[in-house]
Formats: sequence, C-alpha cells, structure tokens
Amino acid sequence: MATLQDLQTVYSLEDSWDMLEIITIDSHNQRTWSKFSHERR
Repeated sequence: MATLQDLQTVYSLEDSWDMLEIITIDSHNQRTWSKFSHERR
C-alpha cells in the first residue's frame, strides 16, 4: 500500500497502523470467503 519512503515522509505512525489493520482484515475476509466457497461445493 505504501513504500518505506512514503512511510518515512508522507504517512504518520497512525496511518501505518490503519494500513496494517486494513491488510489484516482483508486477509481474514479472504480466508473466510474461501472456506465458505469450498463448503458450498
């Protein structure tokens, strides 16, 4: 979502934590959807 340069110059620490949260939730949702899709087959 952002380069190291961006994190050092543009974004704050809070922005970094927000991006990490988005990545984590997205990953969880993809795993959950994958399990659901396989169960429906």
